[in-house]
Amino acid sequence: MKTRTTLLFCAAALIAVCAPAVAADQEMLASAKSLYESASYEAALSEFSAIQTTELADTVDTYKALCLLGLGRVRDAEQALELVVIRQPLLVLNEAEYSPRVVALFREVRKKVLPAAAQQLYMAARTDYDSKKYDTAAAGFKQALQVIAEIGPDSQTTTLADLKELSSGFATLADAKIAVQAPPLPGAPASAAVASAAVIGPAFYTLADIDVTPPVVVAQQIPSWTFTTGYAPNRVFSGTLEVLIDENGRVETATLAEPVWPPYDLVLLSAAKRWHYQPAVREGKPVKFKRTFVINIDPGAQRPR
Repeated sequence: MKTRTTLLFCAAALIAVCAPAVAADQEMLASAKSLYESASYEAALSEFSAIQTTELADTVDTYKALCLLGLGRVRDAEQALELVVIRQPLLVLNEAEYSPRVVALFREVRKKVLPAAAQQLYMAARTDYDSKKYDTAAAGFKQALQVIAEIGPDSQTTTLADLKELSSGFATLADAKIAVQAPPLPGAPASAAVASAAVIGPAFYTLADIDVTPPVVVAQQIPSWTFTTGYAPNRVFSGTLEVLIDENGRVETATLAEPVWPPYDLVLLSAAKRWHYQPAVREGKPVKFKRTFVINIDPGAQRPR
């Protein structure tokens, strides 16, 4: 009981300390805005830079950009806005609140920074996925897809196209993990669902289905390791690749159940989509078949194994 009382007291004390700090920063923000409006850009910039409250960061950095523009420091203004885009890639500045000059600059900066922001969102979501935080991961992958959509088709690169496919695939995997973790609804007719599935048949077959002849490889080239040894830590990387092979022997989907390493993941998935097989056969008819591959990479040996 003594420990619990101490913890509660500390939490209350922390709130008591933080609340005045936030209020002080809000007062400083109002003061800094007044200085900016009076064209005292240096003084305003100094006050904006002293504000530490995280919730005010986007407003602070945007106003810092305004001050820097007023001082003719365009590149510094761009860097301040880059921070805003990285934190809030889907943010659009209100033209009624900010000057046309900063709104136009923000659009230019946002267009330039969005690809990097999409990559950061993907990497953060991948970290959450690897940590089995599937709810957060699914949201992160979907936000990355939103950012990629914002970039527009005219600015899409091969890297962004691969990043889009990775984000989409992992979003689907994360949603599937969430669905598996979710408790069944009360009174759900599980037996009826199983019976229905048995009548319809599986969506695809695997090596567990002994009455199915597996696909035969026609073309299945695993990409070699092309990254410099200094670009990756000195260790062996492992992952699990799943490919769904259709009735024509083409790879319908390729997903990473367990990622290998982000830069190589893009290369591996791109290569897997070009693999070709003689299709799996059941009762004389071609069927869909899912194959699972364990990928091990030793950067020191410069080859997958």
